[in-house]
Amino acid sequence: MKETIERIDALQRHYDSSDTPEMHERGDLIRHTLVKDLEHYRALLATEMGESGRDAYFEGRDSLGAKARIPWVRWASISRSPSAQRGWFVVYLFHPSGVGVSLCLMHGATDIINNEFIPKSAAATARFNAFALATLGDYFSGDANVRRGIDLGRGAGLPSYYERAVVFSKFYPAERIPEDAALVADLRLFARALAKLYLAKSD
Repeated sequence: MKETIERIDALQRHYDSSDTPEMHERGDLIRHTLVKDLEHYRALLATEMGESGRDAYFEGRDSLGAKARIPWVRWASISRSPSAQRGWFVVYLFHPSGVGVSLCLMHGATDIINNEFIPKSAAATARFNAFALATLGDYFSGDANVRRGIDLGRGAGLPSYYERAVVFSKFYPAERIPEDAALVADLRLFARALAKLYLAKSD
């Protein structure tokens, strides 16, 4: 898993909206290799989530037509979050400039309206975030490297929508990606937080 993430970070520095060799490789790593790496820990993460882990799954996306500036791989309950536009999930967001990746707890940032991705309103996002903060309280206080929100870099567009929708995140610099055991420990921590949100029965 560590090696896969490091390679994706390296390929991010060669971003192009078209299917260049680098972006083709990035897509394979996001949609197949990293998902397969994570599947090794499916049972462990599902156990952390209790009942809500019964239908949990991984999925990765790197494009919808043009190649995405921020590819991602997420973990969610399919009944609670059937798509990246609905519900809460845990996700690896790869930073646009290739500086690293963040493990995030977030809600869907956009809605699909007339086949277009439209950002959720600031008011809706604020309600979701307030719910999560009230539900989780000081849950992440034991890890000083978990922060509120996320900074994906300057610029308008999807990065800013993601920034509004991320409630908590942990950043891994590209040159210091942890070993798999540490990555899995963090995934377990975030999976338990996700389960708390699901148990609170709010979308």
